[in-house]
Amino acid sequence: LDGQIGVYPCDREGPCYQCFLAGIGDNLGDCEGQGILGPITGVIGSLMALEAIKIVTNLGLPLAGRMLLFDGGNAEWKALVVKRRDGCQACA
Repeated sequence: LDGQIGVYPCDREGPCYQCFLAGIGDNLGDCEGQGILGPITGVIGSLMALEAIKIVTNLGLPLAGRMLLFDGGNAEWKALVVKRRDGCQACA
């Protein structure tokens, strides 16, 4: 019942998805094991589309360097700051 939204520009200054996953990647599970609910993917997909539109049109502040986590079971949002990880192989 969870989803996440993030933007990772290829500017070599900000963090990448691997920076976010460092240390928690093994604990996430996968879609096959945890299941997927259509309404959750709809919510996340709509907000990701909004992020793409914001970037293309240069409107608003994109989520670069931040991530939104959605807990669909409790209808709660959390915002995290994602920092570039020293020694990240993906950012190198």
